[in-house]
Amino acid sequence: MAIRLSKAFGSMPEGWLEMQTAWGLWWARDRAEETAAGKFCGGVSWTLHDKSRDAA
Repeated sequence: MAIRLSKAFGSMPEGWLEMQTAWGLWWARDRAEETAAGKFCGGVSWTLHDKSRDAA
């Protein structure tokens, strides 16, 4: 999308990416209190599901 915008407005795609990143970070910080995320305690708390094992 940044490339399309840069072509349309005659600008650099990096500028659009920086603006998107800044907005995303602002949005996340604004909602940080609402986020149900806990402190990372190490290790992996989830596993990947290997679909190839289901076929056996």
